[in-house]
Amino acid sequence: MSLVPRQPHDELEEALAVSPDTNLGALSFAPEVVPLAHTARQVERTFGRQEPRPAFRYTAAAHFAEQVRAREVRRSQRFTPWRPAIVGFATLLILLLTVAGVAAAGNAIPGDPLYPVKRLHESVQLTLTDDAISRAELHADFAERRVDELRRMGDRAD
Repeated sequence: MSLVPRQPHDELEEALAVSPDTNLGALSFAPEVVPLAHTARQVERTFGRQEPRPAFRYTAAAHFAEQVRAREVRRSQRFTPWRPAIVGFATLLILLLTVAGVAAAGNAIPGDPLYPVKRLHESVQLTLTDDAISRAELHADFAERRVDELRRMGDRAD
């Protein structure tokens, strides 16, 4: 029993080493590997086992690493020119929807779906007002709104 973990290619290597006539289709690796393994077996029979020169290995590894880095750079720059426009458009859309929601909630009465939006807007107005006189005027305005809401609720009930 080996303590070294098996690698995915071990099964293929063992199958090729056991017998040149091994049925590669019966093995558990991907079906697209089978034709490549048959071709590799035929090349090995014809030319013997070939090993690339160390200089080629070094050059190929460097080229591969360069291609991976270039792909990562391209992937990170993919939509860069559009990002500010998309973020700006999304921000504008959210702002417009918020303003539209607050405007639509202006005539809401208790029980309407937009009434909490109206109350939130009023709370924000009070929070952002720092002058005591202006706050008192807002409270008076909100009290008038509550009276108007009660009147409209009474009209609806009739």
